[in-house]
Amino acid sequence: MIKICMFTLIILILQVNILFAHRPSGMDLGYDSNKEALDINIFHNTPNGQLHYIKKVVVYKNNDELKWLSFVEQPDAPGLEAKVSIKAVSGDTFRVKAYCKNGGIIENVFVVSN
Repeated sequence: MIKICMFTLIILILQVNILFAHRPSGMDLGYDSNKEALDINIFHNTPNGQLHYIKKVVVYKNNDELKWLSFVEQPDAPGLEAKVSIKAVSGDTFRVKAYCKNGGIIENVFVVSN
């Protein structure tokens, strides 16, 4: 009987975690030509950044995979900010994908201009 109760409790806990999972709600991208850096701001509001967070960000430049960023927590509840040092010229295209630990992906594209 105790095993059945423990199993049921574990299943319930897992289901609650899935119910509160959500994909990031938005993403802003920008390029700072003076610092030669891609600025990434991902909006993903979470009450517990140690259990529910952005786990991975993948950056592509002109459709070539450029960089993977991995995270084990989200220290700021409203989202995640990152900078990627990279040279770019007008017309270069950056595509960024962000993955939530508990499910959900968001993707955004940014074209560098003068």
